[in-house]
Amino acid sequence: MQKLLLGIGLVVITLAVYGVWQSFGTQNVSPVDDSSTVNAASNFMLKDINGTQISLNQYSGRPILVHFMALAGCTGEVNDISYTRFQQLGIISTQYSGKVTIVTVSVATCAGCDTILAQLRESFDISWILGNDYDDERLDIVQSYSNYSEEQSLYDGTIVLIDKSFNVAQVYNPDATLGMLTSKIDQLL
Repeated sequence: MQKLLLGIGLVVITLAVYGVWQSFGTQNVSPVDDSSTVNAASNFMLKDINGTQISLNQYSGRPILVHFMALAGCTGEVNDISYTRFQQLGIISTQYSGKVTIVTVSVATCAGCDTILAQLRESFDISWILGNDYDDERLDIVQSYSNYSEEQSLYDGTIVLIDKSFNVAQVYNPDATLGMLTSKIDQLL
């Protein structure tokens, strides 16, 4: 009986998370208009895959790039945009070493997500902060940053650039190129 209840509970949680994921993965994000009023970035706490707790505002005073990523399955699969983003972020990490903080926020609901993320870190030589928004069984970071898009939702691969004063400077959808990102980072520096 206990196993049956556990199984039903896991199915309910999986369906709920899938519904949130569908909302997360099917909406477009428009750039934030630079002429609009200042958008103070939302601070968040994130435990990276090493177990270190970070607070985003501890990196205030330098540009911050927040990358949102979802796993396509519990086997460690990533969507095509993640391959592109990992390559772009690797270049940005090297080019702007010590000048820009990069944080990848994963939305992964599988048991053992930290192991999967550690494997991705090794496979893609990820040297920046990598953590899971769902490690506390909430999607509070995704929900908070959805507020910066007109559609109130984020795509897999969305990048949010935060300026030195901890304001959202730009929100990029998955179509953003490396040139677009580095051009804006140069402006923020």
